Amino acid sequence: MRKHLLRALLMGALTLAAASTHAQAPKHTFTLGDESFLLDGKPFQMISGELHYPRIPREAWRHRIRMAKAMGLNTIGTYVFWNAHEPEPGKYDFAGNHDIAAFVKIAQEEGMWVVLRPSPYVCAEWEFGGYPYWLQKDKSLVVRSKEPKYLAAYGRYLKEVAKHLAPLQVNHGGPVLMVQVENEYGFYASDKDYLALNRKMFEQAGFDGLLYTCDPAEKVKEGHLPGLLPAVNGLDKPEAVKQLVRTYHGGKGPFYIAEWYPAWFDWWGTPHHTVPAEKYAPRLDSVLAAGISINMYMFHGGTTRGFMNGANYKGEGTRFEPQISSYDYDAPLDEAGNATPKFRSFRSVIEKHLPKGTTLPPVPAAKPAMRIPTISLTKVTTLTAALPKPVVSPKPQTFEDLNQDYGFVLYRTLVPGGRQGILKIKDLRDYGVVLVNGRRVATLDRRLEQDQVELTLPPGRVTLEILVENLGRLNFGPS
Repeated sequence: MRKHLLRALLMGALTLAAASTHAQAPKHTFTLGDESFLLDGKPFQMISGELHYPRIPREAWRHRIRMAKAMGLNTIGTYVFWNAHEPEPGKYDFAGNHDIAAFVKIAQEEGMWVVLRPSPYVCAEWEFGGYPYWLQKDKSLVVRSKEPKYLAAYGRYLKEVAKHLAPLQVNHGGPVLMVQVENEYGFYASDKDYLALNRKMFEQAGFDGLLYTCDPAEKVKEGHLPGLLPAVNGLDKPEAVKQLVRTYHGGKGPFYIAEWYPAWFDWWGTPHHTVPAEKYAPRLDSVLAAGISINMYMFHGGTTRGFMNGANYKGEGTRFEPQISSYDYDAPLDEAGNATPKFRSFRSVIEKHLPKGTTLPPVPAAKPAMRIPTISLTKVTTLTAALPKPVVSPKPQTFEDLNQDYGFVLYRTLVPGGRQGILKIKDLRDYGVVLVNGRRVATLDRRLEQDQVELTLPPGRVTLEILVENLGRLNFGPS
């Protein structure tokens, strides 16, 4: 009896050991050659597409990655979104649709490599450029700077991110080839000491593989940190890309277009942006023929959910442009995850540049649209019935002052009626609905530069309310 039990235990232990050894993925090397990236010492051309895990339902992650593979891509690029992972100070969320480690592991299971972009600022047409709203509660805290409170918050977050993602670097057996330090910093400033601090924080957190920076061609000088590979955004002329990289990288490559735009995003009040595939297929062909690695932004955009859209405003004299929920982007894979004519066109180009003997998987058929039965709404409630306990203040407070991350704030006061005048709101940053005694009398839209309205108030004490909708904090530029 004891012999049989001992034998069973030994067999079980050997089985577990074998399973553990089998599960441990082999480590690879990914280094910089003079002209090419070197994967395990051999030239490797990244043909990558950007996918953002929070914009895709978790249930669809594997499908979208398989679609990327079917188009001929070998790598997935993604940002890491601070406000998704630390919605409140010290409260971290890496579960469900925010389980980025699972997303990266699925990519590896599907035979894809990953380029990771975990800098605290992402832009990405995303709320506050990825920064959590609560950073704005402290008026002395300055993002993207050497201000100590910012660096402390950023450092804590980065270490938490590294717990999940540093073990997935290629030199540890994972699929992550490279990790990006900051993001298009040249658009914002040119402080090399700040960039060096970023690099040090990444290394201290555990990102010990290949690091790089990325900037648009005209801002590489400002945003590049000497010693790191300078990737180029928005430029697809092969010789110009190579000359620019060599200028800032000791006369050498390799060459990487970190953001190549086959289309563009949408904002409120404009038609859906579309760019025909014929305009970009020849450019993709020339880039791949030149041996340059590329990441198309976006391969598949998906949908920006839960008030996570950002907004653009470049300063006085420019329009406020909040982005819409759809992040379709006119990308090769549409918002629903189906292949477009652009997908098929790019696939044909990529097939020309694949290693001999390589065949692409067939393109899955488009998924049918759901048919939803008629929905009858039979109950209503009032706004006032859904309000939480009010905050009393002599002056209007900001969303951040009220610990209100996103959504709506209703401002209410009592004023003497029986008069006429101009209601002017200083610094209305979004969209306001004006109500008098519970009845809507006007809307004020920052997009249209509306910040005042003439009101005629009825006699007696009047309840004046302004319902402000947060249309998205700015995601780009010093503003």
